[in-house]
Amino acid sequence: MNKMALKGLLAEKLEAHDWYFTYSDDFKEWKKGSEERAELRSLVKALGEEGAKMYHTHASNYPES
Repeated sequence: MNKMALKGLLAEKLEAHDWYFTYSDDFKEWKKGSEERAELRSLVKALGEEGAKMYHTHASNYPES
């Protein structure tokens, strides 16, 4: 996948991610959120500094992210 496609995918996943999953009492929801977070980290790693900037810009809108 090229860099532009990865950036688009990361942007979509950042927007759709449940940033409050850690507060869930439902283990299935917590696990889903945890898996999504791992996927986000993988995309960030693949994009390097640019991915990290996208992540931190978006995550700064949410507590404890």
